[in-house]
Amino acid sequence: NGILREHEITRMGEAEFASELVIQLIDGYQDKKSIDNYYKKYDDDLPNKTQIISRFRLVNDTISEILGDFLVISNFKYKLHYYTLFGVVNEIYSKISKASHAKFKAAILSIDDVINKGPEEVTKKEASFYNASLKQVTDISRRKIRHEYVKNVILLHLGHA
Repeated sequence: NGILREHEITRMGEAEFASELVIQLIDGYQDKKSIDNYYKKYDDDLPNKTQIISRFRLVNDTISEILGDFLVISNFKYKLHYYTLFGVVNEIYSKISKASHAKFKAAILSIDDVINKGPEEVTKKEASFYNASLKQVTDISRRKIRHEYVKNVILLHLGHA
């Protein structure tokens, strides 16, 4: 329509995604539809803003540190899977040590392989995760399915299963 330039639309999308990640830090997984309620609720003041920003940076930095350049060539570069990874790293952060980074990355590689499979190639164990990644991906139930699968694979690789 000529009112917004492409880079402005992109920045708006990035801001909305960052808001979804912050909401996840505050209240866990939510349906994407609930974002407007959070904007209204925290329009004037966001309690614990400093701690939330600090945790947001910590989780993002941890993901970047572990995955490095692999992040931008993996399926985790997409919002759908990054959102899940962000939530998992936030939850299990205390179990991630520098020494475990290679094992963590191996877990992400194995999950990335599952995402790249065709529907006829996934195992029963992978099927719910795979299917929760295909449609209605912002529904809370599907977000939780993906979270549990990713968390369990990572914890298994880290030796915490």
